[in-house]
Amino acid sequence: MDNRVKFSDLKDGDVVFSDGEDHCLPRGYMTVFTGKSGLYVICTGGSHYLDGNIGPDGFLIGFTRDQPNKTPMVCEVKNLSVLAYAHGFTLWLYTTADTAAAVNAPGYFNSANDMVRVGDIMLANTDTSSINDSGMYVITTNSGGVVDIANMLRSEGGRA
Repeated sequence: MDNRVKFSDLKDGDVVFSDGEDHCLPRGYMTVFTGKSGLYVICTGGSHYLDGNIGPDGFLIGFTRDQPNKTPMVCEVKNLSVLAYAHGFTLWLYTTADTAAAVNAPGYFNSANDMVRVGDIMLANTDTSSINDSGMYVITTNSGGVVDIANMLRSEGGRA
């Protein structure tokens, strides 16, 4: 399977994997955004526009669709804490060095399927080892051990 990323196929909201070889890009999953100057990902310096990573064949250099030779990242339940509980609703806090894109990937919270319920809200501090991203998510699916979330609000690198 070819995991390379063709720049012309990218759109806002796509998730790519950075190999971490660029000085401002950590290794890991990243969400693609549309800005005034084109498509970008969040880097340690703010925004890293992807048009500077296009190779002669039109594919991005340093990015793939998925992390090579590694199983997907998963939630570490020990980092999931209850902030508030009332009437069957739980407000959660989750902290991780994983990127926001990894946390938002389908199945990331499967290991917490016996704890979370559809409709629960989760505050997440992500990418704590570099830019310290944060977001607010709602649990949308929890069936048969499969958990999925939806992004409600996101601050990029501490900036709202």
